[in-house]
Amino acid sequence: MRVGVIIKTTDNFWTVTRFADEEPLKIFMRMAAVQLGDRIKSMDIVQLDPYNPLPPPDGFEATLELHKEHLYWCPWCGEMRYFVSSWRYKDYLFCSTCHISDADFNIRKFNRLDFYNGMTSYNGAGGGKRLARKQRKEKREKLSKKVLKIEDDD
Repeated sequence: MRVGVIIKTTDNFWTVTRFADEEPLKIFMRMAAVQLGDRIKSMDIVQLDPYNPLPPPDGFEATLELHKEHLYWCPWCGEMRYFVSSWRYKDYLFCSTCHISDADFNIRKFNRLDFYNGMTSYNGAGGGKRLARKQRKEKREKLSKKVLKIEDDD
């Protein structure tokens, strides 16, 4: 299993280093702790295997409240994480630890992001494309009724 370590320092510098297995990772972490010392703010180990995302725990349910707070299940960290925006990519949110985007398929799947996009309140109906398609269909039906009414008047 491929893993990585994310080291964040007190001067807002961070780096991701990838490893094929855990033995070199442990050696690297010991060396980094000795060399950086007090400058380390956090050191997180994350899974980097794109073929085996970690599913959320039993009983987890993505809700609109979590969605509004940008608190999502990260399948690569294996925990609930806050997703933050970037100054460069304002349309996307990124995991605060492993920096994976909310455009990732597994993030969208586990957190039901496709379901909540375009919704202002949770009402059980699909949002986004499905809602827009329904509104377009209703608008076409109204227009066709008006056209039929005008033709009947003539």
